[in-house]
Amino acid sequence: MKKGVSVGFILAGVYWIVMSFSYGLWVMNGPGGGFMPLIGGILAVIFGIAVLIEAIKEGTSPSFDFKVLIPVGALLAVIILSKLIGLILSIAVYLFIWLKFYEKESTKLTILVTILCPLACYLIFVMWLKAPLPRGILGIL
Repeated sequence: MKKGVSVGFILAGVYWIVMSFSYGLWVMNGPGGGFMPLIGGILAVIFGIAVLIEAIKEGTSPSFDFKVLIPVGALLAVIILSKLIGLILSIAVYLFIWLKFYEKESTKLTILVTILCPLACYLIFVMWLKAPLPRGILGIL
């Protein structure tokens, strides 16, 4: 499993590095749109190689636990929900389900976090920074 994940990180890093050149690394007097993807790609390749070397040294037998796919499924659900109800509300739904059913937190803490985190995101990104976040089909918020 470790070997597969590290190879995935290496491949994703190489992709980011290659694609970063199409956005321009340095424009006029500052970094261009491809500068951060280049840095992220280089870091992904470095960390992927480090984990791959560690996995080869350990000689771990391949085993797969389906619990590792839960965060991937949650991410896909947030992406799909953000198209339907908007990003802020999909984050609230995600937080509530994750804290209540996966982490088994108390109802009081779950509701508190479910309200405060999306509210902070709304105030920072929508009100203050005026970022065009996905509003969804319903156009809520």
